[in-house]
Amino acid sequence: MEFIYKAKDLKGAEKIGKIEARSEDLAVQLLQGYGLIVYDLKAVENQGIFDKLFGKKKHIGTKELSLFLRQFSTLLSSKVPLMDSLKTLLAQTNSSALKDMIFNLISGIDAGLSLSQAMSRESNIFSSFYIEMVRSGEISGRLEEMPGEEGYPAYLASRIASFYERSGKVKTLSDEEGSLSVIGAVSPPGGDLSEPVVQATLRVVKVFWSLEDNLAYARHFPAIHWLNSYSLYSEMVDKYYSENVDSRWEENRELAMSILQRESELQEIVRLVGMDALSESEKLIMVTANSIKEDFLHQNAFDDIDTYTSPKKQFLMLNNILNFYKKTLEILYKGFTVEEIVKLPIREKIGRIKYINEDKINDCDLTEEIEKTFKELLERAKEK
Repeated sequence: MEFIYKAKDLKGAEKIGKIEARSEDLAVQLLQGYGLIVYDLKAVENQGIFDKLFGKKKHIGTKELSLFLRQFSTLLSSKVPLMDSLKTLLAQTNSSALKDMIFNLISGIDAGLSLSQAMSRESNIFSSFYIEMVRSGEISGRLEEMPGEEGYPAYLASRIASFYERSGKVKTLSDEEGSLSVIGAVSPPGGDLSEPVVQATLRVVKVFWSLEDNLAYARHFPAIHWLNSYSLYSEMVDKYYSENVDSRWEENRELAMSILQRESELQEIVRLVGMDALSESEKLIMVTANSIKEDFLHQNAFDDIDTYTSPKKQFLMLNNILNFYKKTLEILYKGFTVEEIVKLPIREKIGRIKYINEDKINDCDLTEEIEKTFKELLERAKEK
C-alpha cells in the first residue's frame, strides 16, 4: 500500500511525502526510523498513469512462458506446421493472458507477418534479443538448433526449466505423499549475474540465495546476502508462520528488511563522513541492523545449540531485537542518546539468546524484561 504522510523532523521542520508499506502501523514505524514524527497519514490508491489510460496488462508468468516456448519448440522440431503448432497450443492453454498472446501471434501471421515480426508486436513479452534469435532461425530454417547468447544453445532455458520442474508434490511407490525440493548452485565467472545460465535459472526458480565472498571473508555464515536474495514464496510462508507460530511474523519480517535496507543506504554516508554525521534515529538504524546481522542472521554450525533454531525461537530472537528498537525509538525524543542506550545490560542478553537450548524456549522471550528496563531508565531520568 502507498501512504501520503505529513510529519515533522527532530528540528520541527514539516515534511510531506509518500511511503510504501504493508500497513499503516508499519508505515509509521518506518517513518519514525527516519527520525520523523507523523501527525497525518492517509492511504492512497497506487495506480500509475499508464494503467489509468490503458488498463493494467495481464501478466504471463515466467513458468507459463517457459512451458509455452518449450512446447512450441517441440512441435516445430516434430515438423508440425507453424500455424498448426500455435493453434494446438491455443486450444491447450488455460491462461487467458497466454491465450491473448498466442491469438495475437496467429492474427499477425494470418495478416502476412513472419513469426519474428508477429512477436515484435508483443515486445512486453519477448525481448528484442529473443526476436532476433527467432529471425535468425527463420532465415536458416533451423529455429530449434540455432545458438543462443554467448554460444549457449537456444534450448538452454528449457533444459534448465525441465530440471527444476521435477520438484514439487510427489507420490511415492508406497502411496505416500511428500515433496521434492531441487536446490541448484550456479557459479558464474567473476560473479557476473547477467551471464546466460544465471539469467535462465533466475527466470525459472522462485528462490534465490546470493552467496557473497565478502561475507565469507568476514566470517559471517551463512554467507547469504540479506538484500540480494529473495523468495517469491514469502506470502505463503508469512501466512503459514502467522497462523502456526505468531501473528506478528510478517510484520516483524518486513520491519527487519526495511531496517537492513535503510542501513545499506546509510553505509555510504558513514564511509564518507563517519557515524557522527548521522542523526540519533539513523544511528539507531545502524545499531539495530548490526544486531539483526550478528544476533539473528549469523549462525555457528559447529555449535550444538546454534546449529538449529526452531521457527518459534527465530520469531522470539527477532522480536526481542525489534522490541528493543521500538522502545529506543520512543525515548530518543525524550533526550536520550543511542550511545547510552546500547550500553544497557539487556542488549547483551538479547545477543546471547541464540545459545539458549530449545528446551528452555520460554526464556527466549524478553518482552517483559525489555519493558521493565526502559521503564526503570525513564524513572531514573525523572529522579535526576
